[in-house]
Amino acid sequence: MRPGPTPFSARWGGPGTYELPPFEAFTLPKAIAKAGGNTRIGNLQRVLVTRETNGKVYEITVNMMSPKGRQFRVQEDDLITVPETLF
Repeated sequence: MRPGPTPFSARWGGPGTYELPPFEAFTLPKAIAKAGGNTRIGNLQRVLVTRETNGKVYEITVNMMSPKGRQFRVQEDDLITVPETLF
């Protein structure tokens, strides 16, 4: 993974663009923590990661509360969106 900006948008502490650390496996929980963490209305069971690979755009829904979701690796230029929880 190359270091570079990864945009964030959503219901957690700090939307914006953040640099990925070089040569480090950067997981989704680390990315959200770097942006200030989740808020009480952020839905960590339906985190949306939009990723472009070979000219195709993929939308991946990740349940960050599951063991597999906590290991999800963020890539350069991923757009991470944490939606609101529906009450």
